Amino acid sequence: ELSLAAAAIRPAAVELFDAGVPVLRIGALLAALVEAVVEKCIGWTPPFSGVAPDDEGEFAWLLLGSLARREPLPVSDVDTALVWRAPSYDDRPEALREAADRVLTLVEQCGLERCPDGANADGPLFNRPFDVWVQRARHWEEHADGPGSLLLSSMLADSRPITGLRLGRKLARKVRSTPENPLFRKRMLQEALTRRPPVGFVKDFVVESDGEHRGQLDLKKRGLAPVVALGRWIAICTAAPIESTQERLRAGAEAGLLSADESRALQHAHEEMYELLFAAEVEAIRAGRPASTYVDPTALDTLTRRHLRESFKAIARVQERLEGQWISRRR
Repeated sequence: ELSLAAAAIRPAAVELFDAGVPVLRIGALLAALVEAVVEKCIGWTPPFSGVAPDDEGEFAWLLLGSLARREPLPVSDVDTALVWRAPSYDDRPEALREAADRVLTLVEQCGLERCPDGANADGPLFNRPFDVWVQRARHWEEHADGPGSLLLSSMLADSRPITGLRLGRKLARKVRSTPENPLFRKRMLQEALTRRPPVGFVKDFVVESDGEHRGQLDLKKRGLAPVVALGRWIAICTAAPIESTQERLRAGAEAGLLSADESRALQHAHEEMYELLFAAEVEAIRAGRPASTYVDPTALDTLTRRHLRESFKAIARVQERLEGQWISRRR
């Protein structure tokens, strides 16, 4: 029954899109529906079953990435992590990884996909005791140049508990209360600024020069991701709880990390590119073909191309200013 109900999620997203509902609102609804499916699968699987959502308990399941920010695309995969305080599993963590795998198998039977890049609660990097999560977070902040530290810190910044809420929120408070490390903040910003929009000097856009996606650009990686990364950096600097990218950009202006104009420009760029990607995935669902985040700029109408070009330029301008001014803004 759950599988049948979950099969209606994507068609519902298509209907809402056709009805003209704002895509960011549809994304938030999608996140809530996917979360409900995952929570139900968790509740059926020992040893996670029978625990009230707001009970601190022994286990907290976390959603990561766009689902945690409540801005997934229609065909987004499900990124998860597990935090636990269960002495009976201290000597056999593999048992919890196996249990997490059973949960994710149920999730897949409902038509959703676990993260193909490994950000899953059944893996050792994303399945840790509470104290180890806290230790690792402090280590990442103190050794920002360590391998994988920025990636894992970013994922933890984009996390939201869906079961064991008290335990999950306690972890979030512990992580956000770590002493501010200027080097860590600087490295996080540098990592965000490496994601440059595809603005060319001669042509409109920088596109792939060869391979399967020749003449196309990855709008999620090259356009949406730079804005999301800046929003994440703002959240880390302000120690804010998990929010959407739009909320983070507004908070950036309130904290003085962005000017009001920069905040509005980034919000507009984020919404524009999210809508383009959402529309592309809706079309893929209609056609029954795999969704892709690559777009062919020549297939866009002239007005859309112009707006997209201006959004890329706006992102690049903000990145350039932040690169030289972030210390004074942080103060």
